[in-house]
This record gives sequence, C-alpha cells and structure tokens, in this order.
Amino acid sequence: MVGVWMSKNQNKLQSIQIFRGLAASAIVLLHSIQAYLISVNQQDLLNQYIPLAAGVDVFFVISGFVMMMVSDSKTGRERNAITFLANRVARVVPTYWLYTVTLAIAGIIVPSIFRNTVVNHETILKSLFFIPYFRTENMIQPILLVGWTLNYEMLFYLIFAMLIGFSSRNRIIAMAAIFICLFIVGLAVYPETAIGKFLSSSLVFEFVSGMVIYAVYRTYGSPAWFQSLAAFGLAVLVFSWIGIDGLGSEQTRFLEWGVPSLLMVYAGLGLPTMAGMVVRFFERLGDWSYSIYLTHLIVIGVLIKIWTRIGGEVGLGFVILAVVVSLIAGAVLYRVIEQPLLRASRRLISRLSAARATRREQQA
Repeated sequence: MVGVWMSKNQNKLQSIQIFRGLAASAIVLLHSIQAYLISVNQQDLLNQYIPLAAGVDVFFVISGFVMMMVSDSKTGRERNAITFLANRVARVVPTYWLYTVTLAIAGIIVPSIFRNTVVNHETILKSLFFIPYFRTENMIQPILLVGWTLNYEMLFYLIFAMLIGFSSRNRIIAMAAIFICLFIVGLAVYPETAIGKFLSSSLVFEFVSGMVIYAVYRTYGSPAWFQSLAAFGLAVLVFSWIGIDGLGSEQTRFLEWGVPSLLMVYAGLGLPTMAGMVVRFFERLGDWSYSIYLTHLIVIGVLIKIWTRIGGEVGLGFVILAVVVSLIAGAVLYRVIEQPLLRASRRLISRLSAARATRREQQA
C-alpha cells in the first residue's frame, strides 16, 4: 500500500498512479459501506462488497513492480541494499509511526474508542516494528488496523534488499523460492500462531507477480492494445469466476484476487498517455493513496459518531460523504504531514550517508 514517487511523463507510470488511486478508493468505499452496515445491524450484507478489498492485492502487485523499477540496473537509483532499505523506511515508517503513536495515546486516555484493540507496551512495540500478533482470535492487526498490510510490505522490502545484487531473473526466482518456503513453514509448522498465519497467506506471491510484470515490461515493452484488452478481459473473467463471491481463504487469495489484479496492472501498462482533469485527479489520488489508506478508518469512525449524534440518517448519503471526506482528508494530510516527514527523513538519510562517506575517507 505504499506510495512511491513516480514520474508522470511516462505511460507506464501514469497507469500505475491511476491504479493506486483506484485501489485506495475501493478500500475506502468498502470500509464506508462496512461502517454503514454495522450501524444498521446488517453486517451480513457486507459479503457482497468484500471484493472491493482486492484493492490491497492491486497495491501489492504494484509494489513488486515499483521495487524492481527503482532498483533497475539501467533506470533505477537504489541498487545498494542499505540505500534501498533506508529509502523504504523513510517512505513508510515515519507517517505510520505518527498515526500509530497518536492512536495508542488516544486509546490509553480514552479506552472506549477501541472495541477489540488492546493498547499496552507489547502491542505498541509489535505495531511499531511490524511484528504480527492476534488483535482478536482470528485477526492479525496492529493498533492502526490497516497496518497489517505494512507487515507484509516490510517483509518484502527486507528480503528484496537481501537479493538486490542479483540479476532480475535470479532475484525473481530467489524471491519466489523464499516465499514458497515461508508459506510452507507457516502452513505446516506453526499454523495456529500469529506468525504462522501471517506467513501462510498467499498474498506474498502478489509481490513476486509484480516483479515478473516489470521484467516482462523491461524486456518486451508495453503491451499492445489488443494484449491489454485480452489481459483485462481475462482479469474480469477470472474475478467473476472465482473471486467475486468473496475470498475462500488466505491460502488461495493469490489465485482468487491476485491473478486478476496482476492481469489488470499488466493491462494498464498498455494504456496511452491520457490528459484531462479526471486523469489528473486520479494521478493525484495515487500520490495521496498512502495517507488516505492510513487515515481513512479514523476519518470514517469520527464521521459516523458525529453523523449519528446530530441525528443524521445512516444510509447511502453517509457512504458518499465518508468516501469524499476520507479522500479530502488524505489529500490534506499528504501535504501537511506525509510530505514534510518524508523530506525530513530523506535529509536525515543524506546526512548520515555523507557522515559515513566522510568516515570512510578518513579511515582510508
């Protein structure tokens, strides 16, 4: 779910930006509908909207694609493991930590704001350092609930950094092999533990599929229009066949939602350059997607409390309002929190790198 800087002057990157914006919007819409259904005691109806959660799967495919792009031997700038990890930490951690710590403090002061979330030193530390744990009997979620996806992102980044010196082909093979081994270990050895359940999700293979898509693009270029159309049609067919009725299990998620997601991302690479206000909006939505994703549950939670307190009828109007306010809040927070934190983190990394280079020169 992580927003990565991309130039908008290239077709492939414009489509990635648009898909990020659409994926974030789908997740916001799902949780807005969920808030509405819970408020009217109709949670059973949520199943028909669950496929919107595939926005996460699109994000994971995109993440694999973008990590290959930024570390490409010809076009990338992050071919050193330390540089790669430092940039990922700068991009992901400060904003996530800020919202996590803010929520933790709020939960300590006003415990009633949480229903099933326990805030103590253990859950705070595990949340901050991306260690999976059971928030409820079956749900692996940190204090900032949506942060469960970042646990997977950080695992992917760590392994990717270890393999960054490999050729693209060998990196993909090694990544797939490592994830297969972790999947088997989680499924067969520790299936009842949080770590075991975390590792036995096929979500991780969506990162690999994004890496494969980049390798195909790197070798053969953008798909022709008929290839994009065929990939998109196949994505719709697969999703309609096995994914539209909801997720069977985390073990089969890659087949149900991951395969259609990778096909859609690949199809998007063949889109021509587009212009206009709508396109620019979705590109900007892609920029805002990380802040939107991290904060939308908080925004929706606050909004529904205000909405019900003033006597508003919780219905379609609330869902539309929740989506609009969540997107606007994400855009604002991107400007006033995410971007300043990212700039400060990058300055710190630059200073540390310069200091390390100076020490090496002095030792030489």
